Amino acid sequence: MPEVTCPNCGTRLSAPEAFLGRQVTCGQCKQGFTISPPGPPTPPPPPGPGPLPPPLSSPLSSHSQTSGLATASLVLGIISIPGSFCYALPGLICGILAIIFGVLARKAVARGTAGGSSLSLAKAGLICGVIGIILAVLFVIVVAGIVAWAQSQATARPYRVRTF
Repeated sequence: MPEVTCPNCGTRLSAPEAFLGRQVTCGQCKQGFTISPPGPPTPPPPPGPGPLPPPLSSPLSSHSQTSGLATASLVLGIISIPGSFCYALPGLICGILAIIFGVLARKAVARGTAGGSSLSLAKAGLICGVIGIILAVLFVIVVAGIVAWAQSQATARPYRVRTF
């Protein structure tokens, strides 16, 4: 007996082959419909993706890992920029350390003990460290200039007290 599905309510029904092509009433929703002969069987779904291909490179080796010195150089270089506006001392310290770590990381890449991605991090850390040091020095010069100007203004015109 072929199974049919009511087009109105979706109930699955069993009907004898003698009813194929005839009008019948669904026992669930009481709606009439014609039982059509079964069509060709549905093809099976396409097979899923096959196994994944092997990775192109081997797992991370010590040569492809990023150098900790390069990362430290970048982090300290970035911190040195806003740190240069905090009385200039944090910017100077972080900038100097960023330059030192950046130079050491670049040497490690040249020796082959660090991965190539460390080179760009070290370079960015060096650049940020230099910018942080320059900003810290400029901050000290500007603050010293403002203090000197304020003192010259205070001594140039003494305050007079007016009495009424």
